[in-house]
Amino acid sequence: MVEDDVLPVSMRVNRLFETFHIEAGREWTNGDVAQAVSLALGRDVAPREIEDLRSGAFDSDGRGELPLLEALADHFGVSAVYLTGTGEGVERMDADLRLVAAVRDARVTGLALRGDALNLDDLPGIFTKLAEQQHLS
Repeated sequence: MVEDDVLPVSMRVNRLFETFHIEAGREWTNGDVAQAVSLALGRDVAPREIEDLRSGAFDSDGRGELPLLEALADHFGVSAVYLTGTGEGVERMDADLRLVAAVRDARVTGLALRGDALNLDDLPGIFTKLAEQQHLS
């Protein structure tokens, strides 16, 4: 992977907010997450710090404060590598998160994957189409 192709930190942080909802489809707010991360870090984290991560304030240098990113990843239940790493592993984790969101949005309650010809990269598009059809009916 070319270094210029690395997913920006803001995109990754926003993906976590988009993927993991607090309840009944409601996204976490910056304040919700700041409060939870404050407890994990043992210091006050202002909602503005979370907003800065989401808005791209740290995209130019490719990282934010490492302990904050690690606590944020832990809050959402993903590996810290997703927010702090680079390379194909991060891209794969991002694809997995898109799949989780697509499955949730399509209201899939069970999933069995079989076959050698299955392209996992196609699944988010399939689930998006299922969700669209579900909204039409």
